[in-house]
Amino acid sequence: MTEDPVKLYVVVMAILVCVLGWVAKESYDQASAYELAIENSERDAKIFRQRATGVTTLINQLSASKLKDLDHITLVENAARAHLGGTPAVTNERPTRIPPKGKELRWKVAVTRSSRGGTKPVTRDQIAKFCRQVELDSRGILKVIEITMNRTQSEGSPPVGAAAEIRDDRYTCSIVVGMRVVD
Repeated sequence: MTEDPVKLYVVVMAILVCVLGWVAKESYDQASAYELAIENSERDAKIFRQRATGVTTLINQLSASKLKDLDHITLVENAARAHLGGTPAVTNERPTRIPPKGKELRWKVAVTRSSRGGTKPVTRDQIAKFCRQVELDSRGILKVIEITMNRTQSEGSPPVGAAAEIRDDRYTCSIVVGMRVVD
């Protein structure tokens, strides 16, 4: 092949044409991608502005809530003392994983009867006021996730399951309050 300079010239030119063709195709694809990005830039800018507004709203919501001065458990404890009476037990529960990159933080408020300084049973109205106060104080960041109520038996009340009018409507309860965060 090296003996014939014309064949060598043709082979080298063929290789050069292939390389230049590949470079031209890659350059054309990259230019098309840039043109598409420029065409979509106005739509993307609008989406970024909307998301920035959402972030700003959340920051304003956090700064306006009582969470900026207190931690979450203190806010829940204050609302519990104000509406459920006594000092209900407020405990941290183990965070729950939420796919793909989130978790749910939870706090449990227990209103139980005990001989060691528990709280007295409460009415449904007191429970509702507590739940509303937690959500108001946190500006909707903390949510009531679960409420479990058990009617208590007081002196003179009909037994459970009896077809009689219940006059003393009191409950022990367990209320789970929480919020979702991204890791």
